[in-house]
Amino acid sequence: MLPFFRNHVSYAVMMGLVVPFNVLAISWYPRKSFKQRFLIFSLIIILIAVYFAYTRAIWIALAAAVIIIPIIKKGWLKYFLYTGFASILIFVFYMGYHNNYLDYAPNYEQTIYHNDLDEHLKSTFEGKDVSSAERIYRWIAGSKMWMQHPLVGYGPGNFYNFYKEFTVTSFTTYVSDNPEKSSVHNYFLLILVEQGMTGLMIFTILLFVVLTRGQKIYLQTESKAEKNYVMALLVCIIILVINLMLNDLIEADKTGSIYFICIALLVNQDIENRNLLQRNYNDVMRKNALS
Repeated sequence: MLPFFRNHVSYAVMMGLVVPFNVLAISWYPRKSFKQRFLIFSLIIILIAVYFAYTRAIWIALAAAVIIIPIIKKGWLKYFLYTGFASILIFVFYMGYHNNYLDYAPNYEQTIYHNDLDEHLKSTFEGKDVSSAERIYRWIAGSKMWMQHPLVGYGPGNFYNFYKEFTVTSFTTYVSDNPEKSSVHNYFLLILVEQGMTGLMIFTILLFVVLTRGQKIYLQTESKAEKNYVMALLVCIIILVINLMLNDLIEADKTGSIYFICIALLVNQDIENRNLLQRNYNDVMRKNALS
């Protein structure tokens, strides 16, 4: 548990997961009231904290959340997920076809960490950022590990123990020694390495059901306040899922718990909706019986 946040990624993601609920809380109070102004001020502080945490995944996730909200409202989330999944498959196939990924090997001497924000973003797109390059270095190793044991993987916690024999030298960076013994930095790939296709299918199906059912719960919810609440839960899950593509967060003691809490609260809202529907049905039947 110590330090409270083990690195800037864990800290930034946790701050980002708070944003949907902070926005939700702002809607609870009258305009220009002290409580609303305090919450707006706290939201600004949180966004500043996220900005200076220098974690690109959470920046992308928060921007994507703004786009996804109207998609959920329109009931198009399922098609959005299908499109995203197909795009990932095409990208992976392209990179693996004739070893195309080798064409994107970084320059060891030019691949460094940049403190300046503009340089940080520019180097990311140019493939000269060390954290991005190191992720690719480990993703390649993880992919090769999966091909060795595709169905059930290497078992939990075994990425670090085996990955170095599967690495590609041309993708090495100056942090590839990995003294922290950190993982593959992609939770979906981590599941594939540790649990094989079996584990990835279970997790992916669960995630798909949670998001599509969550959208249905949102559309079925009648109260505006409760709809906003369900939207905050869905956006929180989506923010976390986007970050899972660049980090391993589900099994972290803070960010991971938020994921399961949000699922539990969605289930609770679904039960509330069903109970309300049943009560309305009983009232109609009672009135018909009396008439």
